[in-house]
Amino acid sequence: QHKAYYHSKNPPIYAFKIQIACDFSHRILHVSEFCHGSVHDIKILRESGLLEHTEKTAQIIADKGFVGEEYVTTPRKKPRRGELTDEDNNFNRDINSTRAAIENINQRLKIYANLGGVYSVASQKRYFLIKYIAI
Repeated sequence: QHKAYYHSKNPPIYAFKIQIACDFSHRILHVSEFCHGSVHDIKILRESGLLEHTEKTAQIIADKGFVGEEYVTTPRKKPRRGELTDEDNNFNRDINSTRAAIENINQRLKIYANLGGVYSVASQKRYFLIKYIAI
């Protein structure tokens, strides 16, 4: 029987993902639809419509799960059997400190919207809750 709630720490129960985009002022600009936890992050990005609404001069800063996507800047990966140069390390440090803004937003949403818990509310209602809190 299908359970009415979802949680990532219980294997037979599904987790949900949402993707949030914010600016440097910590304002939430975009919230994706809920997706099952098994969906890859880059697929959520491509289907969210965010790329179509991004200006050609803008860059989206993301983690290594988005490597290779146009308009997305990600940390540089260490080459196989090699080390990153000082320039690459500095670049990664800058990217990661910039990404901290979205992690702060995620933490706030977990606190205020209680995103880290178990839900019996339908996914569409949770989506509207997140959108409401984001405004």
